[in-house]
Amino acid sequence: MPVQIVKDIVREGGDCTTKKCKLDNGLDGFINNKNCTESFFKTLKQGIVVNAKITNIEYDKFSVSLECKKEELKEDEALDWIPEYYRSYF
Repeated sequence: MPVQIVKDIVREGGDCTTKKCKLDNGLDGFINNKNCTESFFKTLKQGIVVNAKITNIEYDKFSVSLECKKEELKEDEALDWIPEYYRSYF
């Protein structure tokens, strides 16, 4: 499912560990750096739209946890959604 990166969530120490996303239905989503390849996680900037898989639904917070690991997506769409520029990171 396509999600748009909204902002970085920076923890103590100044490292970005989570990206806040907006799903097309308006829900908030979060991609943790452990649920994405490290090199690709660093390329996720505000405004970029990526494909992600829902791993957990938090009903009380109206949000979802997401991952965008290449091996977790269907093989036929694993690289189709990634702009040509970023494919070198995989």
